[in-house]
Amino acid sequence: MYLKTIKKKIKMKKFIFRSLLLSLIAISVFSCKKTEPKQNVNQINKIESADMYEIPKSGFDGEFQLGNEGRFLVFNNENGYLHAINNPSVQVRQNLYTRMNNLNHYSWKNYVDDNPNQGLDSLIKDEYFASILSAERTVQIGQNIYKIDVENEKVYSIHVKDKKHYNELINNNMNSPFIRVFSFNEDVLDAIKNIGGDPTPPALFCSESGIGGYDKTTSLCCVDSYCQYSFQGIAHFNRYGIYFSLNFECKRLSGDGLYMQIDMEKVYYKQRCGNSVGPYTITGYGGNSATFRYQSYSGSKNLNEVWFKGRVRGQKTINGQTLYVSSSWAEIRVNI
Repeated sequence: MYLKTIKKKIKMKKFIFRSLLLSLIAISVFSCKKTEPKQNVNQINKIESADMYEIPKSGFDGEFQLGNEGRFLVFNNENGYLHAINNPSVQVRQNLYTRMNNLNHYSWKNYVDDNPNQGLDSLIKDEYFASILSAERTVQIGQNIYKIDVENEKVYSIHVKDKKHYNELINNNMNSPFIRVFSFNEDVLDAIKNIGGDPTPPALFCSESGIGGYDKTTSLCCVDSYCQYSFQGIAHFNRYGIYFSLNFECKRLSGDGLYMQIDMEKVYYKQRCGNSVGPYTITGYGGNSATFRYQSYSGSKNLNEVWFKGRVRGQKTINGQTLYVSSSWAEIRVNI
């Protein structure tokens, strides 16, 4: 079983850069344009890698009603979990990282970092959510324990009174009478109330459909002719039943000291049977990190409408000359 390989100490993440295929570079570079710099404005909602935070040793007991069962985190009630994931501020995220650190939580992200050659990083694409899930991709919210099965796009749950069947949960035993099964498209925290999975009032029925998951990439761009400095952007809509995330990710693929900026030409979304946000634009949202994101939405409810269009601009000074390159646009547009 793979958990035997889990190490007790959490290692710092090492960035591993993979070599670029020459054929991909040749195709992608034609989509990149030389550009002039724009003013850096609208610096809001910036979410960087969890590894970039300094983790203080003081706790934040009570904010998330959060504990550690030993194998997974326990949010004692739904409100604590929703506080952690519903469009959290940078400070709220910092507080949660601190609390999880104090609980010695060994997360799915930690497990992926400790096993870099197994190709696991693509399973949970949102680092924040990956930091919440256990190494078995489980979490307890209120009276229910959830397992995220990315391969089959399913969420499995058991009630805490059936906790002795936890192994059936992590082994994705859909034939077990104790396991309830949901799809990634469902708002699982609402759906489970409607089948009596939690002793709270039933959620209101919503007839609007949720959208599927999307990953749309920009062109791969080389700043210099030898492609020593390169980057790419990805527009993500990730859904995991109990967590949904809309963000634009910027990745430095090669070279140090490359400054990148994200432009969002269109940001608009609407929750299922909920409120809409936007449209609005973002220009010159930049950073020097190897990876950073513009986070537009995260929460427990799926979206019904999305228009999300962005690109990346790279900047590097080489031999006294400052070079500017822009990628193509990556766009997610659904039900609009």
